[in-house]
Amino acid sequence: MKIDALLQNFKENPVPYLPLSLTHGFGYPLHASITEKQQTIRAVLEDLQAKGFGGLVTNVCQAEYLRNDEEWTILRWLVQTCTEMGLRVWLYDEKGYPSGGAGGLTLDEGNPDWQAQGLAMKSVTFAAGEAISVPFPKGHTSVYAAYAWKAACLEELSEEALLSPWKTYALDGQTDLTDENTTDGPVTVAVFYRKPMYEGTHAIHNVCEARRYIDVSNKEAVAAFLDNTYRPYVEKLAGTGKIEAIFTDEPSYMAAYINLGLFPGSVHDAFDESMEMLPSVNWGADVANRFASTWGYDLQSRIYCLFTGHGEESMRVRQQFYSVLSDLYEQNFFAQISDFCARHDLPFSGHVLLEDDIRYHPVFEGNFFSLLRHMHIPGIDMLHGVPERIRVDAFTPKLISSIAHTYSRPHVMSEISAHAQGGKVTPEQFYGTMTTQYALGVDVFTSYFSKQLLDAPAYARYNHAVGRIDRIMGGGKHAAEVAVYYPIETIQADTIPHGSEQIYSWMHKNPLATACWNSVRDSMNVLLDRQIDFDFLDAEALEKARMGNGQFTVPGGESFRVLVVPYCLDTPRLTSILERLRTHGVIILRLGDTESPARLPEEIDAVVTPAIRLNNTPQILSLCRDHDDGRSILLVNTTPEEVHAPAQISFSDTATLYDPLTEERNTISAQDFSVTLPPYGAKILIL
Repeated sequence: MKIDALLQNFKENPVPYLPLSLTHGFGYPLHASITEKQQTIRAVLEDLQAKGFGGLVTNVCQAEYLRNDEEWTILRWLVQTCTEMGLRVWLYDEKGYPSGGAGGLTLDEGNPDWQAQGLAMKSVTFAAGEAISVPFPKGHTSVYAAYAWKAACLEELSEEALLSPWKTYALDGQTDLTDENTTDGPVTVAVFYRKPMYEGTHAIHNVCEARRYIDVSNKEAVAAFLDNTYRPYVEKLAGTGKIEAIFTDEPSYMAAYINLGLFPGSVHDAFDESMEMLPSVNWGADVANRFASTWGYDLQSRIYCLFTGHGEESMRVRQQFYSVLSDLYEQNFFAQISDFCARHDLPFSGHVLLEDDIRYHPVFEGNFFSLLRHMHIPGIDMLHGVPERIRVDAFTPKLISSIAHTYSRPHVMSEISAHAQGGKVTPEQFYGTMTTQYALGVDVFTSYFSKQLLDAPAYARYNHAVGRIDRIMGGGKHAAEVAVYYPIETIQADTIPHGSEQIYSWMHKNPLATACWNSVRDSMNVLLDRQIDFDFLDAEALEKARMGNGQFTVPGGESFRVLVVPYCLDTPRLTSILERLRTHGVIILRLGDTESPARLPEEIDAVVTPAIRLNNTPQILSLCRDHDDGRSILLVNTTPEEVHAPAQISFSDTATLYDPLTEERNTISAQDFSVTLPPYGAKILIL
């Protein structure tokens, strides 16, 4: 590679490769004159430029959000000024988060029935001869179904008994259930209620504002959000300058209880903390109809399987249910917004809620591959500002960068901060936050780090070092031979809500999903510890892959010859995929039980040679990119101690070892050399 030419190009035009600053307000008084506001904004922009930021992510002023003509004039001027200054501009699509409410306008000026919906279960046991009475719970909307079983609790029922209730009740509206237990033993009654999902959810328990949230599966609600937010941005900013992307922030379904005890300072919609927190699943206007048309039977007849049961039928119903939720979310939120953005040359980016554990995915999102493939720049949220913790959470950037590779998305964004550390990190940790994520597939950084974290020269030094990494590594093809299966179907099948607990607590009570997640994480860590790069792939990507010569190639052009399958259900779909791969000579490493991860290191070492071989250095991450004129390998130390490691590269005689922070470079013998990385440091091998 021609490193001198690349670095000279960066020196002449660094802006496309530099991090962006998330800047929602500029600190001016609302009563200030337009001239005073413009002066304040220009000072902020000049400060960002001096600190080595390539631009900013911003939005129209949140006061009189989207309805203040003067603030639209100010935003037009801001975009024009950024264009003149050579700064990049992204837009942010919400007043705070989660995105979808347009600061409350979507529901306030639209249809209040568009708000997020859930289906809750109340289960009560009655002794022999006892009168059965289940009062309708406050705050719920209507009864959906009700059943009774001859049992002391639902958990003790066999699969056969669960599927054959003792009684089915015909109830509707806000009806109390009354009956008599005429049996000689206990009877357990389960009543299922429709409800708006607000109390106990992320719509309240965030740090921005408590306000009711839209049903992300409702096409009309999402269309109203587009009309309130995206369309005005397109129309009012026309002709001002290039908008590089628009950022959506933490949209999700709302059925899980989360962050209880955390309340924002602002309340848009009142809430009732006395409302009973029943176990709930997501619902929506078209869920039942879509389920019936997709799977050929009425969900109401098996609704209790969403809350209990570990047999084959119960797991099948849950897997089918969560796949329907994912499909509705994909089509009505992600595809609809993506299509609008594509029509208006406005790349769609941002991130969703809680990417970091696959057990969250069915409840809040669905299949991440199906959703985020609609983003032109898929993204993540990283709340940790210390590299060693980012290494623990490597699943998040690896998953989203895998989706980008699979669907030919050239960039992956990360919203970075040190939120979990209270914003207090060292300069080296700030730098390592970005280099660690870059090694895991991220190449665009939008920063919530405090503007006062570093002085201007220090900020510029680290931001420009990251820019030099991107100038050298960017544009190359991700080089990996190994893929890891994303077993979302297993997680869907074992997702059962438990009582009024927060999801952080109850997800550990689903043993199959937890064993599957542990196997996914173990597989990832075995590979990363050996500097063996890989991509996650879901079933659809594997089904669409082209086969031949002992490898398979996914739609985005990535080719693999090894597939690691974590511990998961042996579904007919997966069986068919694996048979096809074996027929074409692909190596499959199947982790069939909780013991098998211990065998994976030996198995993977026998079939894969990494781009660079380092001895016993799991703290170093590597990323390999192939370019038209050579290969670059990024090495990142994720720890606060210096790391020294012998290294070998089998496909080159000599290489340049380059430090993007100090700009020091050395020519080394690629057959036998040593790499020394300072605490949280990074270097690039250029071949």
